[in-house]
Amino acid sequence: MVRPTRFQNLELVPSKPELASAAVELSRRPDGERYLAEGLAQAGESYRFVFVDCPPSLGPLTVNALAAADRVLVPVQAEYYALEGLAQLIGSVELVRSRLNPRLAIGGVILTMVDRRTRLAADVSDEVRRHFGELVFRTAVPRSVRVAEAPSHGLPVTAYDRSSAGADAYWKVAMELVGRS
Repeated sequence: MVRPTRFQNLELVPSKPELASAAVELSRRPDGERYLAEGLAQAGESYRFVFVDCPPSLGPLTVNALAAADRVLVPVQAEYYALEGLAQLIGSVELVRSRLNPRLAIGGVILTMVDRRTRLAADVSDEVRRHFGELVFRTAVPRSVRVAEAPSHGLPVTAYDRSSAGADAYWKVAMELVGRS
């Protein structure tokens, strides 16, 4: 059920606790990997952007999201282990592209939780930019207490504290995304 929000041009389809059992149900269906794609097929007529937030694991829900998507936005924390996870994700995207969704592509890589005071963040950022080039958004999202606090208030950071560095960075990422489409 699509629900309006207090933000102009933003509607949500929130998950429900029953989503936890969906993984089991989807595996029983012959079309289980394409269930979300079928459900979202008409959304393109009404919406310019449809975002499906999903966990980084390659379970049935994430496979469904990838099978329904045109592009994948990949947030990467500026930490060492994120590089390992990134390599696994790229492999998963390739697997889904070859088996379920030939139009699936990486739409961009967003560096997040960047602490510019550390050498590690600089090294990870450099490595991601070296490997992914133009796919990496120019704007990196800094580590920010305000970004971490916003969900506990039920708000996006751009509404919680519009003047924060994190809100400014996410706004710039959004503008880059619009520019890429």
